[in-house]
Amino acid sequence: MGEPEAVAALKALRPTRSAGLPRPRWAPFEPAALVAGYGAPACWHAAGRLGPLLDGEPAVTAALLACCPADAEPAGLDQRVKSVPGTCEKVRRLGVKHACTPAAAALRVTDVLRYTLRVTAAQALVPAAAEFISRAGAQGIAFLAARHYYLPGSRYKGLHLVGEEPHRRAVFEVQFHTEQEWELMHGPSHALYEVYRDPRTPRATARSALAELRRLAADLPHPPGLDRLEDPWGPLRACGGCRAAPS
Repeated sequence: MGEPEAVAALKALRPTRSAGLPRPRWAPFEPAALVAGYGAPACWHAAGRLGPLLDGEPAVTAALLACCPADAEPAGLDQRVKSVPGTCEKVRRLGVKHACTPAAAALRVTDVLRYTLRVTAAQALVPAAAEFISRAGAQGIAFLAARHYYLPGSRYKGLHLVGEEPHRRAVFEVQFHTEQEWELMHGPSHALYEVYRDPRTPRATARSALAELRRLAADLPHPPGLDRLEDPWGPLRACGGCRAAPS
């Protein structure tokens, strides 16, 4: 495929309305600029990843919300669909990171549909996740991976599950956060993270932003029971931690 085909594929993308739910946030984007910035192959395969998931989003959302535990609440439902620019960027980045084709990189993007379930405090997080896993499993939803971000030095805290809705084979991500984690993510940490991940940010500035992100996240409580969380997908993976800053 060439640039015209990639531009046309991006232009054709549209979110689907879900009755009773806020419409997914759909930031304006310029298809030609995305193709110029990330390349036609990455954008073509990003559109191919997005399209079927956008079509299936209302049914997936309904199925997952029906599994929500009583002591958790959905948060940020207007952000449940990854942006088109964000998906194109991630396909390009994963292709470089894993030295794979854009088609293979697109399959690694598991958070096109992403949901947050929020609990009041750290001690409620693992029980809520366990109940969600049980309810979803009873509906035939399979979990493919799980990872937590509670290692010392992490710039971010939370528990992520990657699953697949059985009828549409739609892959999704569910994040579990405490209210304190959520408020930090959408408060002081948000602007810092945008600075840190922007490739145009000078390295010294990125290092400073990362250090501040780690400082802000350091005092967030570690949820008890992570090591006992039932893991039908395999070992619960610990991510984050104090890794080297850009240099």
